[in-house]
Amino acid sequence: MTSVHSSPLKEAQFHTLNLSSLLSRDEDELASLLAACENDGFFYLDLRNWESGKILRQLDVTGQIMKRWFTEPLEQKLKTETATHAHGYKPLGLHPGVTENSRDGFEALRLGRVNLLNQTHLPDVVTTHLDEFQQLQNSAHYILLSLLECLSYVAVVQDQDRYELYHPSEQTSKTSLLFLHYPADDASEHIEPRGHNSHTDAGTLTFLFVESPGLQVLSPKTNDWEYVTPKPGHAIINVADTLRFVSKKRFRSVLHRVLPPGGKMVADRYSTAYFLRAGDKTVFQGLNGEKFTAEEWFVSKYDSFKKTLREQESNPVATGGMAQDLGVRIY
Repeated sequence: MTSVHSSPLKEAQFHTLNLSSLLSRDEDELASLLAACENDGFFYLDLRNWESGKILRQLDVTGQIMKRWFTEPLEQKLKTETATHAHGYKPLGLHPGVTENSRDGFEALRLGRVNLLNQTHLPDVVTTHLDEFQQLQNSAHYILLSLLECLSYVAVVQDQDRYELYHPSEQTSKTSLLFLHYPADDASEHIEPRGHNSHTDAGTLTFLFVESPGLQVLSPKTNDWEYVTPKPGHAIINVADTLRFVSKKRFRSVLHRVLPPGGKMVADRYSTAYFLRAGDKTVFQGLNGEKFTAEEWFVSKYDSFKKTLREQESNPVATGGMAQDLGVRIY
């Protein structure tokens, strides 16, 4: 395997798509969506004119709530009920970091869609502001399902193979809303924060909203790590493993990681993500044609994140097989 390169000067170049244009089935915008998923696996999504920027206001409100919550003492946050890997609190440094012998540099509150809908195992911060969190989840869920409908249409996928049908509303799933906090380096005790290690996402599509740099993607053209520059009013959307598998690898699930520019988190970094995942019992063919349920793939994916980087490199689950396909090392 060849090693990948990293340069803080390299900036990833992706398609910028307009949500309202996609929803109105603009043919040029649909063609760009297809090209983005086939070639890059990432794209910017302009949210500013969708229902007069509704989701941007929701992101701002919940983001401010969560910034305050992350300042709570660790022992208080650890009281959060953890139902699954898709719901609960993840403390700083739980998994390997970007480099060997380092630990990850983020804490996160995961809110499972099932838990938000049923109002179960929710921390006080969520029950106190339930409407705000539910509204954000509903908006993100609608956006990602709508993107899948657009993809099915433009890729001429029909009947039971349509991508959105892998997410039946009557079936439980590991779909989850996440709030992530990367503390500034000098604010972390006993742990050397090193961002978030190389991986692909377990689900179908990911919605990410972030205002600070740090996200990197591995270019399939150059094997360089390239920074994704945040754009005001835009989400970052990426293809995840399940969509790659159900599209018979037509769409690219791109390797990505978080590493602060210069290797040091000089200020607190916050992001909000929504992971759309197929119904738990949905069956698809995985890396080598073997069959998985979406739940089985999700569990194996998160189990792989606990392993060392060397173990992850020899096991294709963490990177969805992309590192092996590209013939690159992940650290």
